[in-house]
Amino acid sequence: MQGNKIDLKELFVDSRIKPLLSCFAEGPGWSIGHKLRDAAQAQRDIELEEKQPTTDKNGLKVVCGRFRLDKLYVEVFYHLFPDGKTLSIDGRIVNDQKEPLPLVRQPRSFLQNITVSPETRIISTSLCGGTADSSYPPHSFTLRRSELLNWMTGDSSVVSFHGGMRGRSTDNDMPYFAVQLGEKGGLFFALEWPGDWGCRMERSGESVCFQMGMEGINLTLLPGESIPLPGALIGLYTGDWIEGCNALRQTIADYYTPKLDGKAIVPPVFYNSWWAVGLRCDEARMKKEAEACARIGGIEYFTQDAAWYEGCKTSFSEGVGNWFIDPKKYPHGLKPLADFVREKKMHFGLFIEPERASYDSWLAKEHPDWIVNGPEPDKRNLVDFGRPEVVNYFSETMDTIFKENNVEWIRFDSNIDPQPHWHQRDPAERQGISQIRHFEGLLKFWDHLLIEHPTLLIEGCSSGGRRMDLACLKRSHTYWCNDQTVHFDLVRYDLTGANLLLPANYLNHTVTSKTQASDDYVNPELPPFAYHCHMGGTFGFAMIMQALNEKEIISARKHIEVFKKIRHLLLKKYVPLFGQPVALEGWDGWQFHDPEQDEGVVFIFRCLSPEVTAKVQLHWLNKSTTYQFSNLYNKEIKLYGGRELSTGVEVSLNTMRESQVWHYRKLEGRSPGESSK
Repeated sequence: MQGNKIDLKELFVDSRIKPLLSCFAEGPGWSIGHKLRDAAQAQRDIELEEKQPTTDKNGLKVVCGRFRLDKLYVEVFYHLFPDGKTLSIDGRIVNDQKEPLPLVRQPRSFLQNITVSPETRIISTSLCGGTADSSYPPHSFTLRRSELLNWMTGDSSVVSFHGGMRGRSTDNDMPYFAVQLGEKGGLFFALEWPGDWGCRMERSGESVCFQMGMEGINLTLLPGESIPLPGALIGLYTGDWIEGCNALRQTIADYYTPKLDGKAIVPPVFYNSWWAVGLRCDEARMKKEAEACARIGGIEYFTQDAAWYEGCKTSFSEGVGNWFIDPKKYPHGLKPLADFVREKKMHFGLFIEPERASYDSWLAKEHPDWIVNGPEPDKRNLVDFGRPEVVNYFSETMDTIFKENNVEWIRFDSNIDPQPHWHQRDPAERQGISQIRHFEGLLKFWDHLLIEHPTLLIEGCSSGGRRMDLACLKRSHTYWCNDQTVHFDLVRYDLTGANLLLPANYLNHTVTSKTQASDDYVNPELPPFAYHCHMGGTFGFAMIMQALNEKEIISARKHIEVFKKIRHLLLKKYVPLFGQPVALEGWDGWQFHDPEQDEGVVFIFRCLSPEVTAKVQLHWLNKSTTYQFSNLYNKEIKLYGGRELSTGVEVSLNTMRESQVWHYRKLEGRSPGESSK
């Protein structure tokens, strides 16, 4: 970084990525569409007025730049990560003039041009969003590998992505990307914005442009008004595309996942009431479920999901906006259940959905002005978090509920597409302002929970995984990533893809066997395959636990024991061993590897493949090292040489829908091929 300028490529200092940086064009790394210019055109007119070094609240080095784009004032912070090859950008766009300033559009938190040779292959890796699907393969968490071709005719090659444009960030695509530039490495980037966003990658001749930022913004800034430039994460990596995915995944785990009571999170083991108990929750029934969970042992959190509040007659949606306890279900409040759960050595959890209010709820009746466009019957009414009084109400109300009942887990849900509400309210010259103010208030409330309740484990949720951008992940310890949790093949598919870019603590599903089961329901015995399909993320249960027989209890207990032995490895390096199988007539597999300890875990699934054997090739192993593989269920031990494992070994599974889990570690003092006792 030289003179009075800020050039994005000069902020990276790791010498290993210098060859990659040489193709970066000069520029600040962000831009704003203004008046009739799009963001790429306007970037050339951005002028730096002042820069200065500082530090942020996390102790990271920061370069603060104060810029002008015409009369717009933009303050931007570049947070420099210790590894020298990763940084984040955020800031604010300000009208410090005395008159309105039209027209702000296309705020691009990341906009970078690079120059490549004609023969350089450029391949982007990304994921589809967290929708709930009932067919295989599902849309959810599908791996997308998109190549920007070098057209010799002069036409450009374009690939674009968006969150869905309904106000939830991962309803269509996820804002996480690893882009391979040739054979030596590439860049990754991600966005912090819970609403509408877009990403465009365009290759034209030797020039490639990457840009990503908010969508639906087309507004005149009023005097003294400001809006955010949402955070963007940008990093560079060396190696192949798998290394790029892992670099992004590890950065999220190391720098974005919040601590829980000052400690790093590991994927938890939990129970959730919804898929088994549903609307029929009450104190007596839930105590029986808690007692059954304690009998199994190892379950750490016990969560009372939706319908604990008044007004849920035929749907949990009927009661949202009544944030007080249903006296018929819980005549003595929630505290007796919460105390009972703690007596059973588990933490108590609760569901909340603050952004929605039923038409006849207390909140809608008492504060109709808090509802965007006013409350309407038979509608999903959006609560306006752009109002400070709404943020204060939920902060105070939830503080009281959580403290009185010692709540240590919340499912922070959102089951509404907010964009139609905002679009209806915003005038043409102010499109996007309601979206911006809503999320500023919502994130302020979210931050309040993290600060005031340091032992509270926050599980994000939005009809499953429809809002899993980086802003939401950095405020959640874990995430309910898909409402399709019943069919284990769909869960396995999700985890095979999602683990490429997201740490496993954010991949919540629950082992269950029937939705909304009746009281006399008897759980069918689930095979190990079904349990193993859930072990690549958190490990949850949503059965009627009191209906499990002794054999099923022993089985569940064993799976929990195995999961706890290997869950620390789920946050390390990851590779899908068979890609992401698009048909059930195949094999699937996962490898998680800790390079510092040289240990890992391997999951192998024979789905409906007619083939009894498959070749498995492991990654990151030392070819001169012997590895001990332990079957954590039957104590079987095998020894393999790292060279053999790296080129591939044959694995046999005798039946369809059979699976195995192997933990491995380096074995000191043994030569490859030496037999075990």
